[in-house]
Amino acid sequence: MGALNGLILGATQAFALPRQLGPRRWIWAAAMPALWSLGWTVTTLAKIAVDQQFIVFGASGAVLVTAITGLILNRLLPVTPANKPAIVPTSAKVHS
Repeated sequence: MGALNGLILGATQAFALPRQLGPRRWIWAAAMPALWSLGWTVTTLAKIAVDQQFIVFGASGAVLVTAITGLILNRLLPVTPANKPAIVPTSAKVHS
């Protein structure tokens, strides 16, 4: 169930990633079936009734999958000087 959902979702999401990533977009698509399977495994180990064949896994699996996909996106998406976060000091006066 997880691998099938991950395959469909990963391939669809790969098209939504920036084209400038080129073939690296398919790293995302390849990772999703494994990650969704992992999410289902964690949910099963947490004693959630996966035999009821829910479409998405429980929060226990979702937390892990979200953390790992965040790390993957952090590696895949480029950070250019134009979109790099910056700390800008403010000159607002504090009234006491």
